[in-house]
Amino acid sequence: MRHRSNPRLPALSTLRAFEASARRGSFTRAAEELHVTHGSICRHVAALETQVNRQLFVRHARGVTPTAAARHFEAVVRDALDCLAAGLGQARAGIQEASTRVAVSVLPSFASRWLLPRLAAFQKKHPRIDIDLIAGQELVDLAHRRSKFDLALRVGLGSWRGLHAECFMEETLTPVCAPAVRIANDSLDSLLARLPLIHDSNEQGWAHWLARTGHEVPQHAPRSYVFDDYNLVLEAAAQGLGIALGRSALIASELAARRVMEVSPDRVPSLRAYYIARKKDAPLRPEAAVFCDWLLQTGRLCDNIPRVARK
Repeated sequence: MRHRSNPRLPALSTLRAFEASARRGSFTRAAEELHVTHGSICRHVAALETQVNRQLFVRHARGVTPTAAARHFEAVVRDALDCLAAGLGQARAGIQEASTRVAVSVLPSFASRWLLPRLAAFQKKHPRIDIDLIAGQELVDLAHRRSKFDLALRVGLGSWRGLHAECFMEETLTPVCAPAVRIANDSLDSLLARLPLIHDSNEQGWAHWLARTGHEVPQHAPRSYVFDDYNLVLEAAAQGLGIALGRSALIASELAARRVMEVSPDRVPSLRAYYIARKKDAPLRPEAAVFCDWLLQTGRLCDNIPRVARK
């Protein structure tokens, strides 16, 4: 059997000298960063130009400018150096430990109100798998090949470009407010007339619930409060600022503590659901697959609130 030999690769010191020079636009600044001499940088770059048989930098009095070929090669070299650095970090920490960590992007409200109260059960069942929750409002770019996340838990319609999304839980919607702001025998329509609506960036939720139940918000009703985090939505309702649209997956603790109360018997299925999102056509690591299976099982058990709505 004949084996093809790989082309001779440049030395790591040569690649580091090239990447620093391209990034800094100067052999001198590259030498200062790498703690070597200017001459050493020049020799490494010259050797690399000889190996690739083309000029990589345009030299001028104020520094150097990478050619088009150098800019393309710089991105490749930077990725390779980043991968080497990450691999070295994993080796130092212990390969087994590094391989059993699952990085999950999640919204703060979902992490604090649904996932964290149940995470201890997962850890008890799978003590060797560590779940790293990275909470934030921004949608992370899972499709990027250098993404540090194994998966993301998102709420929406399940359609994100470049991602495979699997629904693991649905929810219902029902208005809630602080018990103190509801007068005895107060109807929902009277509450809607005198209290502001409170919602997050998804304004369609209230419009959907009102349309399905036949209620209307009077024109003279107070202006709505809008928050970018659902934690703030529920806290504002608990503080008596208005009526929030309760999401069944996230309001259990507030209802149990009687910080808020339901003010309508109508529970409407939400247009949005909870999804596990991951890179399309890319297999999950075994540890991430175990966490996904647990989410699917746990989410289906939690999605058991009756759904009643009048047209």
